[in-house]
Amino acid sequence: MYEDVYEELEKVRQILLAEHELNNRLREELKQKKIENEDLQAKYENKLKELESELNRRNIQTSGIEKALQSIANGNQILNNNLIYKNLENTNNLQQIEPTELSLTVSKLILTENCLKFAESQNPAVFVAIEFFDFELQTSQLVNGPEVDLNFTSIFELTISDLFIHYLQTEGMNIELYIVQNEINYKLCSQATIPLKKLLSIKTQTNFRGEINFFAPNEDESQKGSTTKSSILLAKLSYNVKVPFSLLHALNAQRRRMAAATFIPLINNNENKDFNEEIESNNLVIQIHRCHNFR
Repeated sequence: MYEDVYEELEKVRQILLAEHELNNRLREELKQKKIENEDLQAKYENKLKELESELNRRNIQTSGIEKALQSIANGNQILNNNLIYKNLENTNNLQQIEPTELSLTVSKLILTENCLKFAESQNPAVFVAIEFFDFELQTSQLVNGPEVDLNFTSIFELTISDLFIHYLQTEGMNIELYIVQNEINYKLCSQATIPLKKLLSIKTQTNFRGEINFFAPNEDESQKGSTTKSSILLAKLSYNVKVPFSLLHALNAQRRRMAAATFIPLINNNENKDFNEEIESNNLVIQIHRCHNFR
């Protein structure tokens, strides 16, 4: 009798386990579909903005031609269409200023058992600090628990420069995890970096997500003062980065300009002024010293 009950319970356990795995798989697929839908929505929104910009440009051309024809019909001097386009475009640009803001949203924070042991509490108070380029350090609100939703957003107004491009190529956004002790003091638990090198490619989505892991620091006894990351996982943090499509284009153009500048020699020799001007204008000079059997 007990064996029959045990077999039935085992069958029920196997069915529940299979349903649990199926639900997890469907949940992950649904999450991935939501991300793909958001990316497609952002893509088509950018496409719509491009079409609106093209429509505005054609409207500017049409308005310039109408003014030129009206000037001719009135017997006045023919207007310069290029000047008309330029004035109208300047007015339109004042009304449509492209944003240069990068936003970072940190959402779900999960603390592992190792982190709870490190904090010596099952419900520790934690917060994160965000360090990015030359901006001021930003900190999130204080939260409690091993699994919380931060929903903290930081917005950075970017200025494109050679130094910023170099920073994106070599560094990233540094995220530090702190634990509050005795309700007064706080201690650095770990830190991780969000790589932003992908922003230098126009193929990057304007809205991309990811997850970073915080590992326990490991003191290297052989080298004093040096710290390396161990394999002990302390926490996981989900994030979402949003950047306008126009900013991606500007960053990529700046990167290509920097790369092109490395191929142009800069010569400051007053004795060869004419030659310097030719070099700076990126001209190719070919001098023929001798020629045979030229016809």
